[in-house]
Amino acid sequence: MSKRKLTKKEIRNVLSFIQPSEHIPSESSIAMCKNIIKQLKTQLKAITIYPKLIPKLKKEIEQQFYATQIQPGECVGIIAAQANGEKQTQANLNSFHKAGSSEKQPVTSTFSELLNATKKPKIPSCMVHFRHGNKTITQLRETLGSSLVQLTLGRLTKDYEIYVDKTPEPWYETYKVFEGNDFEDYTDCISFQIDMELLYMYKLTLKDIADFISQEYSDIYCVYSPDCLGRLDVFVDTREIDLPEEQNIYLTTVGAREAYLEDVTCPDLMEMVVCGIPGVENMYFLRDANDSWMVELENIPTAKLPESVARFKKILAHPSVDMTKTVSNNIWDIYHTLGVEAVREYMIEKFIQIMDGINACHVMILVDKMTHAGSISSISRYTMRQDDSGVLSKCSFEETLDNFLKASVFGQDEPTQGVSASIICGKKAPIGTGLCDLKMNMTALAQNEN
Repeated sequence: MSKRKLTKKEIRNVLSFIQPSEHIPSESSIAMCKNIIKQLKTQLKAITIYPKLIPKLKKEIEQQFYATQIQPGECVGIIAAQANGEKQTQANLNSFHKAGSSEKQPVTSTFSELLNATKKPKIPSCMVHFRHGNKTITQLRETLGSSLVQLTLGRLTKDYEIYVDKTPEPWYETYKVFEGNDFEDYTDCISFQIDMELLYMYKLTLKDIADFISQEYSDIYCVYSPDCLGRLDVFVDTREIDLPEEQNIYLTTVGAREAYLEDVTCPDLMEMVVCGIPGVENMYFLRDANDSWMVELENIPTAKLPESVARFKKILAHPSVDMTKTVSNNIWDIYHTLGVEAVREYMIEKFIQIMDGINACHVMILVDKMTHAGSISSISRYTMRQDDSGVLSKCSFEETLDNFLKASVFGQDEPTQGVSASIICGKKAPIGTGLCDLKMNMTALAQNEN
């Protein structure tokens, strides 16, 4: 007989030995069995085999399955720490070979940020996927336009000049035909030379900028030139300016108007966000797994977490963004927007990506320890302070003298229930055969003696 694929009935028969364990909570046991069966089914559907070898295949899978079962009471935390520490130690050693290189962010830095659950990543960024309009870079630029990257007037400006009693330009006559001559009420002006290539890249026009500035300020009127000139003349009402008294002493009327434009108006205009999401500094185009285009947003570091969270929410709210795939490298953005389960999935994926080659179970133990309380806890001395661990357990980790001093001052008790405390005190540790407590049945003992 020739090779063939397994039928559904044969696959069920091969995996029939996988049953829920009676020694752990039933819900957890059933869920684990379903996950294992699902993974094995996916692999078995893809193979071809001689029918007479099916019993041998079942026996081999059964042997390998039971060989992977961990012994009750095993210190899985230590094994996970060894596996994670091995990769991290090697990554630290490799970092010496890359000293001075232009690599974006070292692996060790990313790993430390995840372990410490930092609220201020060194290089904050977002990986943004799209639902449509991303087959090519050109199409994606058309889809996004100026809706994502923050563009300030200062970023769009090549140069500027300040004029008191501005002389009319030849192209003002054309502007008055289409927009009116209200700007002639003002005489003082800041003339901006705009980077037209940047406007073209982000699908902006001079009229868009002029309209935005005019809406923000009631005492400002913007006159935009033809695109070939790239000029934006901002007329400012300086009839009722108010300067500090120490400046008015040595300034004339004309000098006061010029100082007002230079020191007050111009800095405010330069910092004005004309378009985009505040805090998004730049974007880089990448290909995703489906060969479509996505972008990596480089964000401006911020000291305030609410600003970072608000920025991430605005990115997800973009009409073209696929919010089911878009992620931020700031885990607190994900936590405050999508919840702790989303943080758990992201951290597992990120740790596996950093420590390629280790079993996912080691990573899951680490991440579950950080998220089991419903929030994010860092793996550091600060988390140990808030933990329910005993005094000896905390002292065996870090800050030995400080923990002993604090425990003695406040009279803290040590229950010696932890592994570290039990080993230090010479007590049977709750691991391995010491995990369970045995009680003697005196009635049965008396019956046996009789």
